[in-house]
Amino acid sequence: MEGYALLTGMGPTYLWFQLQALREVAAGFGLSDAEVVPAMKRMVCGAARTLLESGLTPAEVVDLIPVKPLRRRWSRRSPRFIARDFQHFTRKSNRRSKA
Repeated sequence: MEGYALLTGMGPTYLWFQLQALREVAAGFGLSDAEVVPAMKRMVCGAARTLLESGLTPAEVVDLIPVKPLRRRWSRRSPRFIARDFQHFTRKSNRRSKA
C-alpha cells in the first residue's frame, strides 16, 4: 500500500517539475502561454497514451526516441538544470544547422 501511495501521490509532483521546466524552456523560445498550454496538454496526453495504450513495453516506448543525445547529462538533475541544459543544447544545434 505504501508503494502505491508513493507512486500515485508523489509521482505527479515529479512530473509537474519536469513540465514546469519545459514551460520555461518554451517561454525562453518566445512561446506564449496561449501556445504552450494546449501544446503541453497534447504532449502529456499523447505520451501517456503511447506508454499506456500502445501495447509496447516501457523500454520499447523509450526505443521510439531516435536520438538520445542528452540522456547522460539529464540523469539525476533538477528540472532547472535540465531546462538550462536543453536550452544550451538547442542553441548549439541551431548554430550547427545554420552553418
